[in-house]
Amino acid sequence: GGEVDGLLPESVFSLLQKVMSHRSFFSPDNYFKLLLAQIFRNSNGLKNCWLVENGIENRLLSVAEKSFSLEELLIGLKSRQLTRTRIQRMLIAVLLEMDKGTVQQLFSAGPLYLHLLAVSPKGEKFLASQRKQRTIPLVQNFSRIYPQLKRHYGAESSQYLLAFKQLQLELRATKLYTLLVREFLGEHRNRDFYEQLKTGIPLK
Repeated sequence: GGEVDGLLPESVFSLLQKVMSHRSFFSPDNYFKLLLAQIFRNSNGLKNCWLVENGIENRLLSVAEKSFSLEELLIGLKSRQLTRTRIQRMLIAVLLEMDKGTVQQLFSAGPLYLHLLAVSPKGEKFLASQRKQRTIPLVQNFSRIYPQLKRHYGAESSQYLLAFKQLQLELRATKLYTLLVREFLGEHRNRDFYEQLKTGIPLK
């Protein structure tokens, strides 16, 4: 890799430097251990996970019991019908306990809120101009998301319950991510409730 400092916004480049210097990046070993723990803990429920089909749960458990690395697990599961990419998606679904019924409901409903992480000055103007056209809530951080969703959908509505499921899945993914990096640099594993929106980032 060459120098990237001239290709990224200064705020992004400084964050990248911090991450690299603290080795705060994805750990295959951490992922493998968490994945095995979930497979063994939920062995009877694997067949209910999204993308676990055609009896692959039995093979998944068998291969997991004799694998000693993530790569061994991936190689052991690969077949003519199962590509590496599909296996990787399936394993993420297993780790997140994404059951088929919930995923089908969420796919049918579409996104029930938008989670805004960062915005450029141009993006701020665009979002302001589209405020009246939005049909779902735009959320900056999660400190007020529960009342926002209740106000928009109604506390007893089926749409609110689905939005709640979407939110719980996102929160679970965020917490697990903090366990998948070598050194978590954040102050709180529920970071979505505390991190402020990054504004004023120019787009190149």
